[in-house]
Amino acid sequence: MCNKTLRQLITKSTQNDKIGVTVVYDRWTNIKQEHLFGVIFITSTGKTLIWDAKDISDERSKTENVIDYIKNIMTEAEKNKIKINCFVTDSACCCMLA
Repeated sequence: MCNKTLRQLITKSTQNDKIGVTVVYDRWTNIKQEHLFGVIFITSTGKTLIWDAKDISDERSKTENVIDYIKNIMTEAEKNKIKINCFVTDSACCCMLA
């Protein structure tokens, strides 16, 4: 997770978005071959903000995991009073049931 000050700036920016944000998430492999689950918020003005990146290298790819990740994003957003309009991903095969 990013440092506290940066997280506060991102949170404030998304809280102030009265229209709401789009949540984009996907899985990536970094240069060290670690598997990451990344979450990006896009504001209504088009600003892209990195919300989180989680190392999921030791987890198997399961729909249940994706459901849990989405629930956690929603819980954090609600706790921080961030309005989410929609979720976008290109991982259709892993996210259909989520």
